Amino acid sequence: MDEHSFSTIPRKSLVILDDFSFQPKDKVNAKNRFLTIVNYYLRHHDITLLLVIHNMYNNNLFTDILLAPHIFLSYSNLGYYIIR
Repeated sequence: MDEHSFSTIPRKSLVILDDFSFQPKDKVNAKNRFLTIVNYYLRHHDITLLLVIHNMYNNNLFTDILLAPHIFLSYSNLGYYIIR
């Protein structure tokens, strides 16, 4: 995932990535690119990104997801432990 992937998406779009998993080989650079997209590119291009994640612990984004400005947790065993 990089800015180039989002460059063809029109402004004010909604992007849904179902069953999203973040398992890059180069975790440091990939995470920096991901955070640049989330914290800068999407906001300045009015793009809404919804990530549907089924396993938060093994996707290398646990802290980033919990610090997200808007997070929706569905009822699940995992959601129970996070809300507690």
